[in-house]
Amino acid sequence: MNSEAIKYFLLPEEKYIQYNNRVYEEQLVIKNLLFDEPMLDGREPETYLFCECYSTLKQMRDMLDNIEETYNSENCEFYISEAQMFKISILLSSLLLAKEELLKNNVSISIH
Repeated sequence: MNSEAIKYFLLPEEKYIQYNNRVYEEQLVIKNLLFDEPMLDGREPETYLFCECYSTLKQMRDMLDNIEETYNSENCEFYISEAQMFKISILLSSLLLAKEELLKNNVSISIH
C-alpha cells in the first residue's frame, strides 16, 4: 500500500487578504475598461490581453474562495494543498505574462 503524505503550504491571513484585495481591485479596473466605459475600441491586442487578465483574475478569485474553507483560526493561516499551490502559481504566471504584454503596448493596470 502506497501511502504518500499530502503536502500542504501555509498562507498567512495577511497575505490572503492582500491577494484577495488586489484581485478584487484589478478586476474592477479591467471590468471598467472593458465593459462599463469601453476605452479600447479598435485596440484588439489590448482588448484580448485585458480579457485574459480578467479571466485569470476570476479564476484566482474562485481559488481564493475555495481556500477560505481551510482557514485555521488558531494560527491565522490557510492550508493550501500542493495541487492548489500549483494552480495558483500557474495563474500568477499567466497574469504576469499578460501584464508584460500589455506593458509592451504601453498599457498598465497598476493600482496606486
